[in-house]
Amino acid sequence: MFANFARFDMFRLPLQMAGHRITALIAVACAVLGGAALITGTGVLVESGLRSQRREAVAVARAPEPST
Repeated sequence: MFANFARFDMFRLPLQMAGHRITALIAVACAVLGGAALITGTGVLVESGLRSQRREAVAVARAPEPST
C-alpha cells in the first residue's frame, strides 16, 4: 500500500512541473506569433502608406504648370 503511494508521489511533482513548463512554452509561442503578426501588419500598413505618399508626390511632380 505505501509503496504504491510513494511511487505516485515521486511522479506527481515531475508531472506537475512538466505541465507548467508546457503551458509556459505554449504561452511564449503565442506571444511570439502575436508579435510577429503585429509587426507584419504594421509593416504592411507602413509600406502601403509610403507607396501612396510616393504616388501623390509623383503625381504632383508630373502635374503641368498652370498657364498664366
